[in-house]
Amino acid sequence: MIATINPTTYLDGGALQFEVSPNSDIFTRTVRATRSPTLDGGAIINHMGYSSGDIRLAYVAVLSQECVDALLDLIANETAFTTSSVAGFYHGVIESIAEADDGYEIIFLVAE
Repeated sequence: MIATINPTTYLDGGALQFEVSPNSDIFTRTVRATRSPTLDGGAIINHMGYSSGDIRLAYVAVLSQECVDALLDLIANETAFTTSSVAGFYHGVIESIAEADDGYEIIFLVAE
């Protein structure tokens, strides 16, 4: 599976494209919900809905050093990004890039 990350402004050389590992977590979705215990042993659950702003994409990818350097440069100099993969097309930010057992883990927080 292939994914791309782009700043929302001009990127010399085009989109950063990389192969995503099956170990990536890009389909998990959570809702805004809380659970509080009650005195009778039950619970009250408040379900406050779902928003695409709750999505957190965790790409795991084998990246060349050139791609890692480009991503590090982008997160140091840009504030807004788009990403595209089989999970969808989203606007947001790169929260982190970290070495993982099978490559690098790129955490992308979705705004919309």
